[in-house]
Amino acid sequence: MKPILWSLGNFEFRSYYVMMILGVIVVSVLALRRARHDGFPEIHQVIDGTLLIFFTGFVGARLLYIAHHADWFLSRPLHILAVRDGGLTLYGSLFLGGLSVILYARWRQMTVMKTLDFILPFMLLVYCFIRIGCFLNGCCYGTACDLPWALQFPESITPVHPTQLYEIASNLALFLFLYLYYPRKKYDGEITLYFFLFYPLSRFIIEFWRIDDHPDWQALTLNQVISVALLALTIFVLYPASRRLNKAAKKS
Repeated sequence: MKPILWSLGNFEFRSYYVMMILGVIVVSVLALRRARHDGFPEIHQVIDGTLLIFFTGFVGARLLYIAHHADWFLSRPLHILAVRDGGLTLYGSLFLGGLSVILYARWRQMTVMKTLDFILPFMLLVYCFIRIGCFLNGCCYGTACDLPWALQFPESITPVHPTQLYEIASNLALFLFLYLYYPRKKYDGEITLYFFLFYPLSRFIIEFWRIDDHPDWQALTLNQVISVALLALTIFVLYPASRRLNKAAKKS
């Protein structure tokens, strides 16, 4: 584990945030390349969108973490801004980052579903880099196990599930699927549908092995509750809407 990659005087380059920024840079390059090839979105919209999602996603992830640990932060309000110590919940970045994309698309008179199809796969790749940061930082690991690939982290007493690696693998697989399928999609919103079907499902399953997320409701963690809610919305709202979009695309 290497929580601090290097230091410059009193300033520490923490692996978690270095990986996050590296992920944003890699995604920006790939997104610009795809935009130039496809002609959508425009280059300045990709740059604007990347910066917008980075900041709103970061704020959203922090706000959800604070809300989840409200009692602790109410007694220590100065720690709300202590982001160098960690404390982000990725679903918060999806919510606030996704909302900012929708509002930006409407402001720029872009098709919302087409814009989400473009953006969402890249968010998965950023999540991969963030989980690499978690792995280097030695956080977000799983429960004890004796499997061949079990690892022991500085704060774990015994070898545990490397759940960061599980998430990296699942997110990378889903990113590759959505990224490669994107040019073949049949209608706007199809990529978004697959994202909200498979990402919450994989997150729900992996949470069973996470040790740092304690059950909040009926033996489920906060992330599992959110995953179930997203899956329900996808099946009962997004899927019917997606079918209508598919039929409209076939008619045209």
